[in-house]
Amino acid sequence: MKPIQNFLFRDNATLSELLLRTIAYLRLFLGNYVHVTKSKGIRYFLKLYCICFFMSVMSIYVYTSVPFQFTVFSFTVFEYILTAIVFVVSDDKHIHDYFINIITNDRIMGFKKMPYMTTYVYLILFSSTITRFCLCIIRIHTNIHTVITFCAILISITAMDLHYLLVIFLFSILHTRMNMLSLYIESNSVSVNIIAHNEIAKSIRAVRKSLSYYDKLLDSFENLAKILQYELIIYWVTEFLRASIITYNGLQGLISSKGEHLVLQHSNSVMTLNLMEVIISVALISFPAFIVEATVYEVNRIKKTLTAQILKCSDECLRFELQTALQYVRLRPFRYTLCRAVPLDINLLFTTAALCITYVIVALQLTHFAA
Repeated sequence: MKPIQNFLFRDNATLSELLLRTIAYLRLFLGNYVHVTKSKGIRYFLKLYCICFFMSVMSIYVYTSVPFQFTVFSFTVFEYILTAIVFVVSDDKHIHDYFINIITNDRIMGFKKMPYMTTYVYLILFSSTITRFCLCIIRIHTNIHTVITFCAILISITAMDLHYLLVIFLFSILHTRMNMLSLYIESNSVSVNIIAHNEIAKSIRAVRKSLSYYDKLLDSFENLAKILQYELIIYWVTEFLRASIITYNGLQGLISSKGEHLVLQHSNSVMTLNLMEVIISVALISFPAFIVEATVYEVNRIKKTLTAQILKCSDECLRFELQTALQYVRLRPFRYTLCRAVPLDINLLFTTAALCITYVIVALQLTHFAA
């Protein structure tokens, strides 16, 4: 059986792999193409199905919505359509190759039953996704008057949340492996005086093995660069616009100018709903950045560990291997940028918030002057 099929259909799959398998099937059912076979006929049929599916969702939403009214849900449908097009055009074969390479490299290193995400990441991710999903359902229930429009928006929300889970999986897998590699390097015995040649040879093999694993991790992740770039940019732009419009609409509804008095127009429940949606949108934008920051922290731990081992090592051959590994990690650190310009780090949260506030203030001023 083919490697990709081994990953999707093997019987001894872990809980994380079962979850990934479920996400893949659901994404395919909802119109996001998933590479499940090398047969060209089946692949073309699945791509045709995905194209027909997301075009039907778009047509339903366009023809059943209020004409020329661009709502918050329009961003969700627009994001869903763009994501579906990206997967049909680019194919997600690199994603499955990434998982296969990770499993293979883990076995070479002797890492058994490695988790794809930590419990903490699972908790935050699912709680935020479920909260966002519930908020969208509440807003849909109060604003959408036709069942068919409700179904189109619900499909878009579900598909995008599943896709977001996949993106977080990809980043979190790299983080957990870097964490385990850091612990593995720390456990490597590098004493001040090593007399036994067997111990020296064992330590040298461990350093070379660690360096090879680090190199393969980055190579596997770089193969995802193109499709991840598209998806993160689409997600960031749509979530940023969604947060800005919700904030603008909330402030417009909360405060209207009548002379010098402020008139409260929206109920507290509506304002609370708007505030929670903005918080969730900003959190979902920033969560991949938090995982990238955690991965960078693990790489820095590796550098510190190698530096400390070099300082206390007395064997020339082992010191040379440690220096080579340290130099390589310094020359090839882990970084991730959007469009080769915007670093995906913790500063993205503050940048997004600042841009959102700026555009909302400008929009409110233009509305006030126009009135």
